[in-house]
Amino acid sequence: MAQSTTRITVLADNIATPPLLSEHGFAVLIERDQERILFDTGQGLALFENADQLGIPLDNLTAIALSHGHYDHTGNLAQLLDLNPHCRLYLHPDCTIERYVLHDNQPVKMIGMPNSAKQAIAKHDPALIHFTSQACKLTVEISLTGTIPKFHPLEKTSGPFYLDQKGLHIDQLGDDQSLWLTTKHGICVITGCCHTGLINTLAFIQQQEPRASLTHLIGGLHLANATSERLDASVQYLHQQPWQHLYLSHCTGARATDAIGQLPSLINKVTSTYVGRVINV
Repeated sequence: MAQSTTRITVLADNIATPPLLSEHGFAVLIERDQERILFDTGQGLALFENADQLGIPLDNLTAIALSHGHYDHTGNLAQLLDLNPHCRLYLHPDCTIERYVLHDNQPVKMIGMPNSAKQAIAKHDPALIHFTSQACKLTVEISLTGTIPKFHPLEKTSGPFYLDQKGLHIDQLGDDQSLWLTTKHGICVITGCCHTGLINTLAFIQQQEPRASLTHLIGGLHLANATSERLDASVQYLHQQPWQHLYLSHCTGARATDAIGQLPSLINKVTSTYVGRVINV
């Protein structure tokens, strides 16, 4: 029996053409059979505005899954849970903790999940909330990684992220998780920010699916400020996989997108995605 086609629509991202709205955030809608799963929920107004422009209802979701607890991936959660009181919610246990970013000569910025989202989670039916510290299935063909082990020496930390305003305690972003789904082609991986590291993430998914090939990659890779050594290692790891297409977005960065797209094995297979793009796998 042939597998169903999965339709993936980008609803929030850094690139958009008017009247669609761009923002520093990420959200994609995954539609397969009777499932309508929203992976991440963007930052602000863009999600609902874009869904309205595209004629996509957001009041009949079957599930919401969060890649990690940053504001640009968990905005709108309160409104979405209010519209979808019967949808399943998947998030890592550490997704709601306080977190901050500290850049030189810039004020401390709180970048955790909005309080409205935390309050909405507390009100949501506990029977519908799934805390994903380990890999789990959302459906037979769609899974979340849960906590991703960090084994690669270049992917130990993700940036100037902290658990306190003084920068004394580094945020290792252990709640960072990615989603993968099995298709007729192979494995399609969808990342939010990939804070745990591209190599760590893909290697973990390959351990879960040892008989399948990685064929599609969608989302942010958080390589915009990566060292040349880390970027080179990431590019070489990608080179080892039989990719059919990579749709890179959000926090990947133009430098990394260009470097990946210049690989001989990936010529004409790498594009920057944008709001409204539909990907069928």
